[in-house]
Amino acid sequence: MIPQMLLVLNSKGGVGKTSLVAGLASTAAASGWKVLAIDLDPQGNLARDFGYMAKSDQGAALRSSMIDGTPLEVLHDVRENLDVVPGGSETAKLFMELSMASMRGDMSFLGSLERAVAPIASNYSLVLVDLPPGDQISHRVAAAAGRFVLVPTKGDAASTDGLVEVLTRIVEARQGINPALELLGIAVTFIPKSAKSVDEQVRANLRELLGPEVVIFEPTIRHTTKAAIDLREQGQQSAEYEGEKLRAESEMPWYRALARGEKPKSFASAASGLAEDYQKLSEAVLGRIVQRLGES
Repeated sequence: MIPQMLLVLNSKGGVGKTSLVAGLASTAAASGWKVLAIDLDPQGNLARDFGYMAKSDQGAALRSSMIDGTPLEVLHDVRENLDVVPGGSETAKLFMELSMASMRGDMSFLGSLERAVAPIASNYSLVLVDLPPGDQISHRVAAAAGRFVLVPTKGDAASTDGLVEVLTRIVEARQGINPALELLGIAVTFIPKSAKSVDEQVRANLRELLGPEVVIFEPTIRHTTKAAIDLREQGQQSAEYEGEKLRAESEMPWYRALARGEKPKSFASAASGLAEDYQKLSEAVLGRIVQRLGES
């Protein structure tokens, strides 16, 4: 088990797992934490969120390390203080091989992620793992390696069902492969910026479902379609996007650009709020990790 490893998962897709990993990783790194982000999703979308598509090995280094035991190679300095292990098509092959090992009864595959990451884990104060929805093999190897689980949810019925499935898997892992695995908390995602009543109802429903013991982090990671599209297309995080927006407005206000016959670049108006959301959520999540490790 790797004490500083945080798994981000929900068995339902479309709840913002990859965006949450990218946002937490970049914010923690900007705050001075040395961060390793591991993309265990065969879609490999973390590469789009950070803009390293051309440098991605599609998960080849991770597959080689987990299957053959070669030293794990990371993509260094994706951002200051932030290294990444990419995912992609080779990750899909990795899970096929792990599934075959499971069918053969070779349960040593459960320790493959921990064996790959453990030799370099001490280089990092936080190891974040982005996991695909639904895939039981990836969830099992991650559950054997991780210390904490963060579950994003939109609060709709499907993502709540996915949350419940994750909680079941945590209980199963604690009873078997990793007694130290712990639900760190729930992150509410993808609520429209102005929908305060919706956010309150989602949180009330989650509290009724989960009881008072489970942490539901503040704040909600709000959602606007344009910001989401812009961030992924440009390989930027919300704080970077906001900084570019402020620079563009100070260098050439939109009305001056129009007066010169130029088309000003369009930005999502909610970008600054999104950056603040991630900053506050990161502070809460990292603070709880520090607290729980101190109590262990």
